[in-house]
Amino acid sequence: MSENLKNLQLSKILDLEKIRVVGNPIEKAHGLPNECYTSSDYLSIERERIFKDKWTVIGVGSSVPNVGDAQPYNLLGIPLIILRDKEKKIRVFHNVCSHRGFKLLDEPCALKNVLRCPYHSWSYDFDGKLVATPHIGGLNVHETEKFDKSSSNLKEVKTKIWMDIIFININSNELEFDEYIKPLEERWSKFISKEDQKLLKHSKDHGYFSLDVKCNWKFAIENYCESYHCLGYILN
Repeated sequence: MSENLKNLQLSKILDLEKIRVVGNPIEKAHGLPNECYTSSDYLSIERERIFKDKWTVIGVGSSVPNVGDAQPYNLLGIPLIILRDKEKKIRVFHNVCSHRGFKLLDEPCALKNVLRCPYHSWSYDFDGKLVATPHIGGLNVHETEKFDKSSSNLKEVKTKIWMDIIFININSNELEFDEYIKPLEERWSKFISKEDQKLLKHSKDHGYFSLDVKCNWKFAIENYCESYHCLGYILN
């Protein structure tokens, strides 16, 4: 998508000058305009440019500690599955059966050998490979030469684990992860080296809590990015 086309889309939602002023020196800058928090069209643009084009965090690896552990994840309406395969590698797939688009997983679970679709029982192994298509050729005929199962495997999402954090790049169009994370690693190198990262221990409750908030996602993020509000608690 060209920069002109991006600006054209954005200009239909808000005055582009309201966005540009955010990048001014702090003395002259303003926060994001109201439309960035209230417009469903703006959220659609964020969904594409941030959550699909960029590396995005969807969880921690310790939440699926054992082979076969799987859990669904909803990323702004994009259904995903986080799964630990038989080589103990974490994989992320679109939570959609290749047959009729049925959602494969609704709740966290421990799979034994396959991920089975509740609709027609098409089944996939932990690598996302389609391994079973019951009665596809008629009653008790589970395979047919007219259908190549390898063309209907689960759609895997580009995934990288960093310090147990699961990053995904849905559109597979961002920088390679090592290059993408390099500025942050260099900034943090005085506090935690790559060797020290291996010493991290993960709590049994996966080290996080889930909180549902009735607001635009940026309000929650921005609130946790500064601790100005903590001063009152400390002083009191």
